Amino acid sequence: MEINLNNIELTGTLKFPFAVFLVCTLLFSCSSNTYIKKTPTLLDTIKPASYNNIYEAFRANDPEYLYKHCSKHEEIILLDVLNLINKLKLDSAEILLKIINDYTKDDSILFYSKKILYDLYFFKSDWSKLLVHDSLSNRDLPDEDNIMLLASAYNSIPKDSLVFNNFESTIDFRFSPSRCPIVPVLVNGRLRYFWFDTGANYSVISSDIAGECDVEPIIFEYSKAITGTTRKINIYPSFIKNLIIGNINFFNHPVVIVHDFDLKMKLFSNKNTKIDGIIGWKAIQNMNLTIDYINKKVIIRKPIDSNKTNRNLFWLGCPIIKLSASNGTKLNFGLDLGSESTAITNSIFKKIEFNKIYDQTKQKGSAGGWVYFNARMVSNLGVNIAGHYVEFNNIGTTFQMPRLFITLDGILGSDFISEGITRIDLINGIFDFSLDN
Repeated sequence: MEINLNNIELTGTLKFPFAVFLVCTLLFSCSSNTYIKKTPTLLDTIKPASYNNIYEAFRANDPEYLYKHCSKHEEIILLDVLNLINKLKLDSAEILLKIINDYTKDDSILFYSKKILYDLYFFKSDWSKLLVHDSLSNRDLPDEDNIMLLASAYNSIPKDSLVFNNFESTIDFRFSPSRCPIVPVLVNGRLRYFWFDTGANYSVISSDIAGECDVEPIIFEYSKAITGTTRKINIYPSFIKNLIIGNINFFNHPVVIVHDFDLKMKLFSNKNTKIDGIIGWKAIQNMNLTIDYINKKVIIRKPIDSNKTNRNLFWLGCPIIKLSASNGTKLNFGLDLGSESTAITNSIFKKIEFNKIYDQTKQKGSAGGWVYFNARMVSNLGVNIAGHYVEFNNIGTTFQMPRLFITLDGILGSDFISEGITRIDLINGIFDFSLDN
């Protein structure tokens, strides 16, 4: 199936490099330059990771360290849980987590097991279990920050589902200013244009587009979402009865409505930009997705589980890529192809000792506006990603989100693959890319 954009006017749907960063999601942007080299050149001095306690090692997702130092029964079970999640065996992970919750006397282990179980229910859209789990966890959050408002709303609507109309479809796309693909979708039968953005867990629709496409809030109470600049914006739970993306029919697809003025931004040319909506991870996780930046095509295939063992992509609060520094030190980078630039977080300095670190004031845009922040910069970071060696020059820090269980060492943006071809397949744990060079 082909969808051609050549004769379609794309008016008023472009957006500067920002996207909604929802609860438990990521979107970061920070300036860097990248290039690929065949022969690794180690410009950094690497030191072995050291953790203050075993729980910090769990959050760092360092299985080699954990295998050597886990001593208690609950720690070993939690390590098994992380391995199962990496293999996307979520039902088995859920069983083990329930065992920990019922029997552990270790408050830290209990806290982390509840956090992971919370994320698993969210991933599976198991809103009823999430609501029960939340009530048993005695959480104490302000109503406006409580994601349970969304879970309660989604639990009241018909169960979401999807159907692949055929095995594969190809969609022509146009670039946003940050080179994120903008693709045509049908929202309740009406043609609109949405970003593909791995950095947003929920799919998003602008309030003006929602009004035009008969997408109404389930309730007229709002929750709060954290944007890529850690600002908060109002979001309203809703669902799209029928969302068609290429060869996929989504039914009762959960979305959040965001005020259209929060999805607008002024560029340096003083021109307003906006976006109709965002195809978030809730939709992308079901796809074998290829983004061909060279020919400006998105290819969506129905994923087929191949029992792949060499997996480098998993989900735990956000999509996470497993990569390594030049000497093999394991790193965890969030995957956010809606962000034009790759960035690091302060956590990476616990694993890598750089020759030179300097400060620089950065400007960053996201839903809700711009902020200035002080970034720690390094001149060079060499990493191995999916069998490719990549060097990032003049790369700086961005915000770390504390709500994630896994502590991220960085955010992988689209800057180093925007001239190539990218494949994302969570079912088989695959993130791969090729470059036109």
